[in-house]
Amino acid sequence: MKLLLVLAVAFAALSLAHGERFHFGATLTGAQAVPPVQSSGEGSGSFHYDDDDHVLHYDIVWEGIKNIKGAHIHGPARPGSTAGHVIEFKTDDDTDSLSGSVEVNKDIVQWLHNGLLYVNVHTEDHEEGELRGQIITTSHEFFASLRGEHQRPTPVNTDARGHATFKYDPDLRELRWEIDHDVDKPTMAHIHGPASDAETAGPLIVFDSPHSTIKGSKTLTDQQIGYLKTGLLYVNIHSEQHPDGAIRGQIRAEATSSGEQGTWFVLSVGLIMGAVAIGTLMLLAGVVGYQHYQRQKYSAILPEE
Repeated sequence: MKLLLVLAVAFAALSLAHGERFHFGATLTGAQAVPPVQSSGEGSGSFHYDDDDHVLHYDIVWEGIKNIKGAHIHGPARPGSTAGHVIEFKTDDDTDSLSGSVEVNKDIVQWLHNGLLYVNVHTEDHEEGELRGQIITTSHEFFASLRGEHQRPTPVNTDARGHATFKYDPDLRELRWEIDHDVDKPTMAHIHGPASDAETAGPLIVFDSPHSTIKGSKTLTDQQIGYLKTGLLYVNIHSEQHPDGAIRGQIRAEATSSGEQGTWFVLSVGLIMGAVAIGTLMLLAGVVGYQHYQRQKYSAILPEE
């Protein structure tokens, strides 16, 4: 019985050890190259990152270009700027697709989440890159954890906290939000951008009320959608004591559970249920056996009538 319980706990712990999966995409065009290229080629890329094994999986395809001289993931750089490559792919003149996985370090992971990586396909005619595409999240759900320590340029020492959830509807181009916080005497609340978590920017969306629960929605511009998908928006709650901002939280994409986590979760739950069932049967068998023993014991010592 003890062994079964130990095994059940071990498998449950193993299931929880598996991390989360984040999904990203890229659209490759000549117009995004720096400098821009007039190209009839186009391409796309899909990516997912599993934080339990620190591996980035990729599937990249393109067409309409020839004489491939290289393909890389570059960063850190925003659209319109350039950076050196951080991941190099093996290609030849006729390559038109890439598929595989690569282990990445914490810097690349940070750049990935902040929209600072891009795919670049180099050709004989355009050695600086003929097709380029920024790698951005494909998630439609986002969150923000609001703390005083996140304030910039000067962190705020406060016990106030907040949490925000967002859902983006790509068909309506609408962002919906619900924000809960416990800031004392709040005066204003906004979504600011564009800015990384180390920068500041002016407000882009002004909430009607800074009350402890804020709900609402807004149709986003193309520019604002780009900021959302590249981690350049943040929530800021202002107060009488801290007019420049009491608590702040960068808006980040939600993760989805990885397939491995789901498999281990099902297996561990099944094992736990099985262990409980077997343990129950063993307990019942013990009770029945004990009762049978007691009946035999007393029948042996009681005189026959």
